Amino acid sequence: MKPPVTNRDLLCQTFYLKCENAKELLQEYRENCLQRLDAQL
Repeated sequence: MKPPVTNRDLLCQTFYLKCENAKELLQEYRENCLQRLDAQL
């Protein structure tokens, strides 16, 4: 039997997904930043 999903579990999952999204955004941002720097040089 699986334990019932608690509110806390859901919060953690949402938080985790938000973190994953943020990491992807940061990666994109970094790449854009590097491209801009390259263009300026």
